[in-house]
Parts: sequence; C-alpha cells; structure tokens
Amino acid sequence: MTNWNRDTLARMLRAGAAIALKHFDSPRLDYKKDDSVVTQADREIEDTFARSFDRPLEGSWLLGEETLEARGEDYIRGALGGTAWIVDPIDGTASYAHHFPMWAISIGFAQGGTITEGALYLPMEGEMLVSEGGAVYHSKVPAASNEQAVLKPFSPGAVVVDEKMPIALAQRCARAGGYRGRNVLHSTASAVFSLAHLMLGHYMAYMADLKLWDVAGSLAILKKLGYASRREDGSVLDLRITEENYALDPSAGLGRWRTKGRPVFAVNDEAVRYVQSCFEKS
Repeated sequence: MTNWNRDTLARMLRAGAAIALKHFDSPRLDYKKDDSVVTQADREIEDTFARSFDRPLEGSWLLGEETLEARGEDYIRGALGGTAWIVDPIDGTASYAHHFPMWAISIGFAQGGTITEGALYLPMEGEMLVSEGGAVYHSKVPAASNEQAVLKPFSPGAVVVDEKMPIALAQRCARAGGYRGRNVLHSTASAVFSLAHLMLGHYMAYMADLKLWDVAGSLAILKKLGYASRREDGSVLDLRITEENYALDPSAGLGRWRTKGRPVFAVNDEAVRYVQSCFEKS
C-alpha cells in the first residue's frame, strides 16, 4: 500500500481498535528490553497493519514500534528513502494494560524521509483525526459503537495562553520535575492521547521527550493545523526524519529514534515560550 486515503485509514484504525477491545478486559502482558510493557493486542494490531504496509517489493515499508528493533539496516534505509508507514499500535500501553482509557492508535505516512500525513484514534472516546492534503478531518465514534465513522473537516478552536489551562507532560518530562508555573499538569502516559486533546482544545501545550512512532501520526496533523513545535533551543521539530530531529544512529541503542531535544507542542510560539519559561531553572 503506497497511497494515502483518509477513509481507508479510518477503517484501518477502527479495525485496530476492534482488536484492542477484544483483549481489553484481560490483556496478556510482556516486557521489552527497556522495561516498557507490551501486550498481545499491540502485536496483533501491528501484524494486521503489516499485511497492508510491509511490502518492500511494492515500494511500501513498515516502521512499527513492536517490530522496528528486528529490522535490518537495509530495510530501514529503504523505508526512510521510500514510502514508510510509521505505526504505534497502542500508544499508552501501560494505561491500556491496566484498564485506563488513555490510549490511542497512530499511523504516520512518510515519503522520502519526510512525514506528509497522519491519522490517530482514541478508541474509548471515539475521537479520530486524519489528515489528507492540506486539510484535517475529524470524527467522534467510540470503538464500541456500531456507527460508521464519518470524517468531516476539522478546525481547532481558539486557545490562548492561560495559567489556568492544563498542560500535558510526557513521562520523562514529568519525572524530571522543575515546573514553576501555576497550570495544572497532566501526564497520561500517551503522546497520541495528549496531542489529540491538545488539538481538540483541552490542553494549552504538551511537553515531550518521545520516539518517532509516538509522534509521527500526530506531527503532520499539527503542522496542517498551524501548531508550533519547538525544542528548548528554539529550533523547530519539523516533518523530516533526520539526525537533526531524531537519534537515528544504531549506536544509540535503546535511545535510537528519540527526538533530539525536548520539544513543546502548542497552538502558537507564544504558548511554547510560556511553557518553556515555566520550566526554566530559577
């Protein structure tokens, strides 16, 4: 599969959600080298997506969280130079595994090493955002519903810098501490869940330290909606999958694919600067 189609991607996200819900009440748990949890549902969803995406002879490669470690360097070079589908089958697996609703499914689409489209789905809430061309489309149908997910054009609401508005943090940022502002802080343990709620107007910003698959499905949507994404040094986390943006060298070990610097995602640069100022050392 080498072409992006928003309706096809919506159906795939719903199919992935059906697999996740099948295992939700009694997920089988395992642990990876970095001690993060993985479930049977993660692997089953990625295997299902692989049937469409993992077709190198047809010019289509899969960069998936649960299978990327086993890929050879030739495969990875092919993916970064061609058409790559970047999949996080369940982002927020720790929440999913313990029966919390803060988890999501994410698919990013890259061509020639640049992310061009994205799709994400929060199955428990039904929130789905899918980009196509210069537009973003939205649907709200929980996975447990039999309703058809009809995508409609989406525009984010107005968000201003507000000390009373919640800010979301990735786990590594939350553990690092150092916050000096007044905003309520949330750490949901799911980048996709947090970024979706940022775009839906529920968060003022999201500070993160992520890996490629955590953000790939959301990044193109953020950019098409005009959101800012800047690191601590002021540089932009753009759509290119390069050493400038991610640790791509195999020698990085478990840190491979992590974003360079600690980006803040927000509705505009003013909000980014505000959040960064709240974390500056006194």
